[in-house]
Amino acid sequence: MALNYSGPDSNHPVYRCRSERATCVGQYCQEVRAPRVEAEVERQFLAALTPDQLAIALAALDAIDADVHGLERQWTLKRERAEYECERARRQYDAVEPENRLVARSSKASGKASCVRSKRSSRTIGGGRRSKPLR
Repeated sequence: MALNYSGPDSNHPVYRCRSERATCVGQYCQEVRAPRVEAEVERQFLAALTPDQLAIALAALDAIDADVHGLERQWTLKRERAEYECERARRQYDAVEPENRLVARSSKASGKASCVRSKRSSRTIGGGRRSKPLR
């Protein structure tokens, strides 16, 4: 079958069988309007494409899940590090002799900053976490 255009302005696509014309018989054996054939071809093509699209969408969701898991892991490590630094600064300040506490206040200020970072990262982690998984 070959695509031809028929009608007064040659603007109607038609599929015609040319096998009988090649064997010297004057008429076309079959003729089908192209919109009907193309609609069926399109439907079949989309039906065949659908499983692949689903696979692509599922792969994208898996990639997003992996990214979310990686980010949660990073935030957990950040929070643990901040908590460790806060506790370490507290232990260092407590280990200083009472007569040297004046000197240790600068150390306490940095320890306080570590504790503030620890609390801030805990709030950030808690506020940014999804309540439901993506799927």
